[in-house]
Amino acid sequence: MNKLAIGLILSLSWCLGCEPAGETVVPEVLLEHDGSWHDLQWLDNGEILAVGGDSWYRGDVARSGDLGVSWRVDSVTDKALYGLAVRGAERIAAGIDGQLMQEQNGGGWSKKRLPYWRILLDVKIHSEEDYLVAVGGKRFKNGVIQVMTLPDFEVVFYDTLENGLEAVHQVSDDRWVAAGYGRVLTSEDGGLSWDEQVPAEAYFTALYFETSGRGWMASQYGGLWRSEDGGRHWTELRAPRTTFSSREFRALTRDEEGVLWLAGDQGTLAYSRNEGKDLHFLMIKGEPDIRALAVKDQYIFLATRSGELLRLPYPEGL
Repeated sequence: MNKLAIGLILSLSWCLGCEPAGETVVPEVLLEHDGSWHDLQWLDNGEILAVGGDSWYRGDVARSGDLGVSWRVDSVTDKALYGLAVRGAERIAAGIDGQLMQEQNGGGWSKKRLPYWRILLDVKIHSEEDYLVAVGGKRFKNGVIQVMTLPDFEVVFYDTLENGLEAVHQVSDDRWVAAGYGRVLTSEDGGLSWDEQVPAEAYFTALYFETSGRGWMASQYGGLWRSEDGGRHWTELRAPRTTFSSREFRALTRDEEGVLWLAGDQGTLAYSRNEGKDLHFLMIKGEPDIRALAVKDQYIFLATRSGELLRLPYPEGL
């Protein structure tokens, strides 16, 4: 077989998993920063809060009160922050070396050093009870899940896993779901015990649930699943596609209009108007690796691994 034929075969095999290119959109750059941004959330007072930093050297918090027009960036700790939980005036950020940073009523950030030093990637505060759940680890090792009471941060549950966990979400009352590399964990008792599911051979990276128990889970290589019963069972909407051209999902949310949004590596941004059955792709110019997104007041806000905070107008017609 000649070189031309071999090249055609290789090109065809790669394109079997290709995604449609999607419309290219040019975002407004709100902030450029020396470091990365890993989580982004709206506060009840209308502010936007982002957390990130420079891996092993600095943990940063960015805050805006004018829809991202201006920002205040503070270095609040010595290692990067990855997850952010918000409940009223309480904010908890989690990061490298198992650190938890706490801010109450705008009074500045204080560190809560725990005896467990594994990387924490996501954290959520119970909507009504005074406790939180944090998860983390590396992709293929050192997974961790821990439950702590508030305000004293007493550890009431701690366990390690072979592989890392990327996301955790409260579903209802004391039901929780956590997901990571090749596994999904569920708890019915506020995180004091966990049952394991393996719904697919995938690296799960993002979770989102509604109060009804309907939820979605996204993965590396563009996989997407939906649950109608609080994460007990999952329906595959899109299988992961392990090709060089696959989309990487890293963030997942649903806006006030009921539109599902996903974002990830290589400038990927997608939305669905039918609960994830069909996805419509947009491509962000410059192809930044997106780590978090939030949709508010007819804007889409994106946080990137390369240190930019971006804003796009809400697409017309949605």
